[in-house]
Amino acid sequence: MTLKKLFLGEDRDLSSVEVVLVMGITVILAVVIGLFVLNMGADSNSPPKTYWEMYSQDTTSPGSITEDRISLVHDGGAAITVSEFVVDIGGTEYALADFKTSTGSSLQSELKPGAKIRISASGYAGPGNVTNEFSGTTIHLVWENPDTGERHIVKSTTPK
Repeated sequence: MTLKKLFLGEDRDLSSVEVVLVMGITVILAVVIGLFVLNMGADSNSPPKTYWEMYSQDTTSPGSITEDRISLVHDGGAAITVSEFVVDIGGTEYALADFKTSTGSSLQSELKPGAKIRISASGYAGPGNVTNEFSGTTIHLVWENPDTGERHIVKSTTPK
């Protein structure tokens, strides 16, 4: 076949091999473009897309014990798996699952937007102790990738 015949036109049918090749290339291009547009190939080492608020407050617990408290609020984005997060208080890590909600309930395995967690000595139900005093101590919410063990700080605060 010459270019002249190809562009000037020759009445002939496409062979089934040509049709299959054109359709295959079209499908492959559509899939590749779709993956990039929809970001299906997202980095699996990234923490879940979430928004967090952390604020501190001094409170008086029953029995007139004053303690510092950090309220951690899941302010939006994806629901998270609680077991993938730890709270780092001045270099000591505590499982997020060992803290309670702002109402004193235990955390569920999945945390949805709107949930509030109380980071405090009285709100901790895990092994060891959490300090009553957070002033000047940096507190990090850390996500740990369950597949690779890679860690990312998701939110931090240093109460005054």
